[in-house]
Amino acid sequence: MKSLGWWPLLWVLLAACGGARQVVRLETGEGAPLVHVPRDADAAPVSLDEDDFQEGVAELARDVRPPVRPQEAARRLFEMDARGGTYTFEPRSRRRTSVEPGE
Repeated sequence: MKSLGWWPLLWVLLAACGGARQVVRLETGEGAPLVHVPRDADAAPVSLDEDDFQEGVAELARDVRPPVRPQEAARRLFEMDARGGTYTFEPRSRRRTSVEPGE
């Protein structure tokens, strides 16, 4: 029977070299996912006042183009099939109910 005494040493070395990393992975459904890995783990969050935040969002929003077919884009985003028929929407419960009997 072989000695397995080197396995604990290997696990200690792997644990020491593999520190936890914060990675953000964004699946957009349009090609490869976007992956962001922060460069400096010691970087502190930046505080912004409300005016700077709104200015930054407004600047980024100028580059966003709405989809040509918004309903189709929403179906893809929420992974829903196309539905036919007539539905009523109940705002309180946020439910859709078919108007046609038997649906």
